Formats: sequence, C-alpha cells, structure tokens
Amino acid sequence: MKYLQEQGLTLRKVGDLLGLSKSFISRVRKKQRSFTLEHLGKLEQATGTALPVILLEATQPSSVSGELRPIYDAFHNLFTGGEARDAGLPRGPKESGG
Repeated sequence: MKYLQEQGLTLRKVGDLLGLSKSFISRVRKKQRSFTLEHLGKLEQATGTALPVILLEATQPSSVSGELRPIYDAFHNLFTGGEARDAGLPRGPKESGG
C-alpha cells in the first residue's frame, strides 16, 4: 500500500481503481485486510504495470531473506535494468540514486 501512495495514489483513488471502499483500502494499509488475487489483477489493469513489477517495486530489499536475495536481485535487475528492455519485458520505474 505504501508503494501505491508513493506513486501518487490516494486511498480513495486506489479504492476507485479496484472497486473497493476507502475503508477497505485503509484496513489493507493497516495490515488488517489483504488484497485478493482478483484485486491485484484489477490493480495491474488499472495501472498498466505488470503485477510482478508492482510487487517487486513494493518489496523492501531489507525484507528479503538472505537465501532469496540472489533471486530478488536478479529479478530486480531484469525488470528495472537494461535486460528488460532487450527482452521486451515490462519495466517498472527506475530507482533513483541506487
């Protein structure tokens, strides 16, 4: 949810995009509720960004375990680096200063 807000979306706008109430979105933000796969599919359609990219960009690197970090780093590089453009894959927003 924090990622969506960082992208300039308000709770109301996210709710409107997904057909959900502002109160439901607020509960997701507070980790009292979760999005379903259907909600995530709608989010992908509404934003025009592939779900793996949304999830990747929303994941804090510090939350990735050491054993999964090489996989996270490889996917992050693929979707935000030059390989994504070369492979014709959807790209997320570029990181700044990283």
